[in-house]
Amino acid sequence: MNRQPRILSEHNILATFGDKAGARAAMEQLETGGVDAASISLHPDDEAVDDRNDTQVRDREVAGKGLRTAAGGMIIGAVVGALLGVLGGLIAFGDPTEGLGVWGTVAFALGGAAAGAGVGLIAAGAGRMKQSQAWESSWAPTGGGEFVVGVHSETRDEIARAEEVLAERNPLTLRRVDADGRDIDGE
Repeated sequence: MNRQPRILSEHNILATFGDKAGARAAMEQLETGGVDAASISLHPDDEAVDDRNDTQVRDREVAGKGLRTAAGGMIIGAVVGALLGVLGGLIAFGDPTEGLGVWGTVAFALGGAAAGAGVGLIAAGAGRMKQSQAWESSWAPTGGGEFVVGVHSETRDEIARAEEVLAERNPLTLRRVDADGRDIDGE
């Protein structure tokens, strides 16, 4: 497949993946690896099949991913918060079998769980959800086939970082191109 992104920068790296899931995983790893989300693009093999005006499927998939991420963060945060609350209650009230010890420890545990769930929600949302339009469009219905993930930058450093990340994902092809789409060897 020789599909070129419509907009190329001075420095570009293009990785071809055999399916949308592989392309999506590469985009997630690029963002996690420090590549600016605005520099990432996704180009399906058959854009004619990709109905970009119908976002219902894509929106449902992205929302589902967001809900699963948020729920996971809240559960982990609540458990950690509750454990810290129990520890705080034991320190503050001493023996949990006497007087206010039981209720104080329970109150600390509940408060810790609530606070932890909130912190977990924020941490999961900020740390796990990807922000690029390319990542979001990877959830849109397409006809299958190969997908090209591109990173476009004015700096060689960002392209070098992207090349390392993309190479780890074992793409079908990995190539650098200039602003005119010509292959660059050994840059």
